[in-house]
Amino acid sequence: MKPHELIEHKLPPRENQKIAIDNAVYGLTEHGFHGLLLEMSLGKTKCALNVAEIMNPKSMVIICPKAIQSVWIDEIPLQTNFEVEPVIWQNNHTKKFKRSLQKMSEQRMEIYMIGLELFQRKNPELQSFLEKLFKEATLVVLDESSRIKNVTTNRAPQLISLTRGSAYRLILTGTPWTESPLDIFAQMEFLKDSFWFKSTPPWKVSTLRKHWFIFRNRYAIMQQVTLGEGRSFKTIVGTRRTEEIARKIGPYITQQKKVDWADLPEKIFQVLHVEMGKEQAEAYTSMKEKLILEYGDTVLTAANTGVLSIRLRQIAGGFFPETGEAISEELAGIDMLLEDVAEYPGKVVVAATFVAEIRGIVQALSGAYGPENVCTYYGATKNRDEELHRFEDSARFLVLNPQTGAYGLNLQFASLMYLYSRPFSYEQNAQLLDRIHRPGQRNNCVYKDIIHKGTVQEKPLAAFKRKKGVADDFDRKVTLKEWLEEN
Repeated sequence: MKPHELIEHKLPPRENQKIAIDNAVYGLTEHGFHGLLLEMSLGKTKCALNVAEIMNPKSMVIICPKAIQSVWIDEIPLQTNFEVEPVIWQNNHTKKFKRSLQKMSEQRMEIYMIGLELFQRKNPELQSFLEKLFKEATLVVLDESSRIKNVTTNRAPQLISLTRGSAYRLILTGTPWTESPLDIFAQMEFLKDSFWFKSTPPWKVSTLRKHWFIFRNRYAIMQQVTLGEGRSFKTIVGTRRTEEIARKIGPYITQQKKVDWADLPEKIFQVLHVEMGKEQAEAYTSMKEKLILEYGDTVLTAANTGVLSIRLRQIAGGFFPETGEAISEELAGIDMLLEDVAEYPGKVVVAATFVAEIRGIVQALSGAYGPENVCTYYGATKNRDEELHRFEDSARFLVLNPQTGAYGLNLQFASLMYLYSRPFSYEQNAQLLDRIHRPGQRNNCVYKDIIHKGTVQEKPLAAFKRKKGVADDFDRKVTLKEWLEEN
């Protein structure tokens, strides 16, 4: 009998999910760890939950971005027979939270959820809690594992350090490497201490970082970048020996691509070009000249691209960076959105990067169709789950920002998405597009970019064609001036 046959499924697994579940159970049983690298819509969450049912540990810890915790909460009763409501970890130990912990410890199966963001800094209380939990068999599931690719910051080492004592570890991601195969380093280190290179105990964070630089030297192509005043640094411009990386991780992962398993409609892309109005064009030109004057000779890197271009991006969307106020009463981009969507009767998702853009779009759509027809999903949305239910039930429009809405949402009942301003991240962009392109979608998915001609809004489209994020698209020495003046 295969592992997936050992439990009674509430929702029968698809063929790809049977394979993923079986592989994960074999991997956890034999090695104590496994990676499920399943592209979006192939059912990573279901697989992980069914694996937990089969392995039946004393406790399960789900680590994921806060924005998708609600997805897990909904999926647990839908996919499993666990009769338990997960406890979401809080650093602020209220009486209610303490009662929840006590009640959970009395359950046959304990389920805890921890926001990935909580590993940014040292957390003695969380560390003590996990150490106590790990005295009995615990399965730790790290969702969106590609978020811990950088071991030179605090989050990845802290997370790896605090979860080392668990009996089982499982990673979930649809995009294991967003910029390059080097992104897999920390994810495999989370699964197993010193996965890439042997070391003598005890394990230390310094060991992790030492191994990263050895790994980078072996698999990365480096380039020296010279700044002003004789300063220089090395940056990654490519990879090598990728077949060797694939061979090393192959026995410990299950990788599945949507094109091989999901019979989905096509994605259709259109660009709606608009000309900025006089006031907006003047504001954009003024800001561009100011940036070139101050930073024009600065060589662009992944670290400074977003910072140096953010004000131009905001003006391109039609709003002043400092105040968030509309540059003029009529904005060409929002006018184009209203004009183009007027003939479409179905549900529509609108994505915008900045809060001012979201507010401007919501105001315009509410004026044209009534506030009852417009839902939001971004930082200021008070009840996100309620907004999602309202959008699915009765409202026509959902306005979201990629940072919040690109992960975990199932919006296959909509087939049109307007991209008022794209994110700069390749991973975030890929996740965003698949919110409507999911199993259950019966129509071709149409994506319409609203692009203000001659602005930095054109940059993401060019970078994404090369499967790179904008900030990581520099495999050449280029200054801010050169970059802004490129066509």
